[in-house]
Amino acid sequence: PEARKRLQLHVAPAGGGAPRALTAGPDGVDEYDWAPDGKEILYRVKGELFLRDPDAAEARRVLSVAGDAGGSRLFPDGARVAFLWKGEVCSVGRDGRGLERIGGTAGAGSFEFSKEGKLVAGRLGADRVFVAPLSGDAKVLLTRPGLGRVDLSPEGKWIAGTRHEDGETRKSLIVPDYLKRFVEARRSDARSIRAVR
Repeated sequence: PEARKRLQLHVAPAGGGAPRALTAGPDGVDEYDWAPDGKEILYRVKGELFLRDPDAAEARRVLSVAGDAGGSRLFPDGARVAFLWKGEVCSVGRDGRGLERIGGTAGAGSFEFSKEGKLVAGRLGADRVFVAPLSGDAKVLLTRPGLGRVDLSPEGKWIAGTRHEDGETRKSLIVPDYLKRFVEARRSDARSIRAVR
């Protein structure tokens, strides 16, 4: 919607004080995310990603891609930026270098990190859940129609999600045995992930 595109990003001191605008462009801000250390804020304007220290005079462009790049957020360690682009989960360094796609995530509609920052999980279309190590390919763990939002627990042991049942959205826990084996393999030996079934 046009109104959403005109939203501008503002900050204000938590202890009180006047807010001030960090953006003023004609397209506005689509989304934003604080860096884990709180020193910078990541925001997206259409297909451009920016990082800005609230005390700095200007933002730093991280990346510009053709088309929209949704779901942008920083990795839990703050070293890279993740986003959805062309239906896949992608990442790039904070300096804009090293653009990578996380394999097996074609069709992703959303994604979340585990707190430790080693796994990413999300939804592919409306009926599949994926989990992926940040350094390898995703595995589709579950196929169920009507899936909604999907979230990893902080330690990466559980996946929670919503599913449409009989016209309602109900919360459900999705914990297949092979997810447990997948996570255990990831923690013990990253090279064994592809062998987990």
